[in-house]
Amino acid sequence: DFLKVKYFQSNYEQSTGDVDFHHRFKTADRNEVTWGVGYRLTHSDIHDSPLLSASPSIKNDSLYSAFIQDTYALSPERWFLTLGTKVEHNDYTGFEVQPSARLMWTPNKTNTVWTAVSYAVHTPNRVGTDLTANLGTTQVPVGNGQTAPATVELENNPGLESEQLTAYELGYRVEPVAGLSFDTALFYNNYKNLHSFTPQAPQVGSTIIIPVATGNDISADTWGGEISSTLQVTSDWRLTGSYSLLETTVVNRNSPSGGGLNTDSNSAPQHQAQLRSYWDMARNMELNAGVYYVGAVGAYDVPAYISSDINFVWRPKEGMTFTAGVMNLFDNHHPEFDIAGGQGIGDELPRTLYAQLTYQF
Repeated sequence: DFLKVKYFQSNYEQSTGDVDFHHRFKTADRNEVTWGVGYRLTHSDIHDSPLLSASPSIKNDSLYSAFIQDTYALSPERWFLTLGTKVEHNDYTGFEVQPSARLMWTPNKTNTVWTAVSYAVHTPNRVGTDLTANLGTTQVPVGNGQTAPATVELENNPGLESEQLTAYELGYRVEPVAGLSFDTALFYNNYKNLHSFTPQAPQVGSTIIIPVATGNDISADTWGGEISSTLQVTSDWRLTGSYSLLETTVVNRNSPSGGGLNTDSNSAPQHQAQLRSYWDMARNMELNAGVYYVGAVGAYDVPAYISSDINFVWRPKEGMTFTAGVMNLFDNHHPEFDIAGGQGIGDELPRTLYAQLTYQF
């Protein structure tokens, strides 16, 4: 995999190679085990610019991983317990262990209840540990009612820790009649050591510099739920719809009110909904369409928006798939993200036409 982007007037090149092995087997009638190992090598090259520098500019990162998962039928066709864990070793924080547990109850063929708890991490990368960036200029008071320009500079932090998530979930699925199903899920997530960007005291010299320190000073809690439904209208036509609610609280240890960059509790949409249609036009052709609603994101001054897309899928032979479609079918552009305070740095997503041909063998 190869990626090349322009970021802060600097060229960023990244090459990634992955090797994975998975194996599944049964040890008894009630026991099924899945395990695997993997390795990823990432080579990145960041060319310095007046606004951005990296130390080192060229770097190779290795990620080793292994996982195991055991599903045990406590009661055949009724109670199922799944236990698992993933172990990784990366070049930034060393070993990381991520366990999970899931319990499912199916009292009959039309009802299912499940609950799960899991622990996951998001490890640091070069953006936080190696990069120093010029974020722009601002005005700072210098006395007597006067101000002077100051440069805001993002500092790197080689000692960044992994972001941590403990997730709790509860779900219910019911199929009241054939071809119609409803799913409801509730969740609570606790985040620790989230990456933070905290302005420091100005440094006065030939120019005034305001350092922005990168750290792990943010914790957060999110909770909410989602309800979704699937309707098989005919043997060739299927409709799906969903609505989700998200509530968030964020605390920065350096600012109990949640201040600082990227710490606002309104940094994600509270309401989202979608309706999708899937039509099998022929044995090897599909026509799919969707309409999406995304609520406002107050922290970045992004208004609520409605988008739509449509795509055509054709499978002329086994292993070959051709896809063509349009994103933002009825809207030529809309904003989806900006920096805190809505300073207009974020891009707007334009109407996009695309085509893709894949072949698997």
